[in-house]
Amino acid sequence: MLRGVNDSPADARELVRLLAGIPAKVNLIPFNPWPGAPFDCSTDADIAVFSDIVNAAGYSRRCARPAAATSSPPAASSSPRA
Repeated sequence: MLRGVNDSPADARELVRLLAGIPAKVNLIPFNPWPGAPFDCSTDADIAVFSDIVNAAGYSRRCARPAAATSSPPAASSSPRA
């Protein structure tokens, strides 16, 4: 989700309108920014409001977490690779 681009309550209502009558599960994926990226990640509050609107319309939704928030760098392997 991109802050100020597709994360407003109006955007959520438009998504619900477009999905009307279609069985669907909605995955809300926050943008994972990098230095110099032209976008920012939506705020947690904006994602929660968006999610609540989608859920209230009867759609199951999953809120993914940005990779940096949920994962740590892979551990170094102690076994040699072939």
